[in-house]
Amino acid sequence: EKNIMASPETDVYDVFGKHIIPGYIAPITRIGLVEIGLVKQTRDFTERGSFNPNVKANVSYNPDSDLIPITRSNGVLVVNSVPAGGRISGQSSVMMLDGWTWEQATLKHPSGLHINWPSMRINYGANVKKSEKQQKEEIQKSIRDLDHMVRDVRAYFQRIKQRSRIAGERQKSDLRLESMIPFVVEKKKIFIHADEARQIKSAVEWAKKNDLKRPTVFVNFVGDMSCVIFFFPFCYPKKNNSQKKIWYSFLMLFLFIIFIVVVSAIIFFIYFFYYIILF
Repeated sequence: EKNIMASPETDVYDVFGKHIIPGYIAPITRIGLVEIGLVKQTRDFTERGSFNPNVKANVSYNPDSDLIPITRSNGVLVVNSVPAGGRISGQSSVMMLDGWTWEQATLKHPSGLHINWPSMRINYGANVKKSEKQQKEEIQKSIRDLDHMVRDVRAYFQRIKQRSRIAGERQKSDLRLESMIPFVVEKKKIFIHADEARQIKSAVEWAKKNDLKRPTVFVNFVGDMSCVIFFFPFCYPKKNNSQKKIWYSFLMLFLFIIFIVVVSAIIFFIYFFYYIILF
């Protein structure tokens, strides 16, 4: 073996017989944005209002948080701090857990824009005051608000590009619209949080309709995973309905075969246990 001599300035550690692993990365977390969840004064991951695309997680990051050294001691060296709340929560930031200030800790900003997709469920409970039609209208209104936001961002971008000599004709600055230009015009990463199959399908269709980069859809584990597990072909809109029908036919056939196999196994087990073991 070739002997490698380290320079006098190099730190050498003896790791013989030990396990070496890379630093872990926490992709979705609020480290640095919240200290004690039950204490309102220590929660800095949400803002008032539904549309807050100008919120930056790295600026709100607290490098003196007591949770940081605990997290770092467990092997997590990099986190993606994500804001929450509202329809558009804001911009997440990739942070290092060894910085003295938020500027030193920032590894990448922005890592993406986070959108909480509206619930697509209709509540038919007896105590629900709103009718089915009213609930559907509210869902459509929430999606239209996102459409209008995208439209306004593109119009704002075209307006600020024009150089007008008259001061009165200059476009006034709008922090919310300006902060969304990298994601709508430059098509940087957009993350959409969803809980059920209908939300995922609606979110991807919305992104396609508005000519946005295909978003990354986060599915909460407590939500409906059927779109990911069973109905994956329906998560991404196809060119025509015939393709969906083909996928649906294959899917139903596959589930039917699984059902027959499971039922047959149960019947065989009952027969084997009753007639062979007992007698």
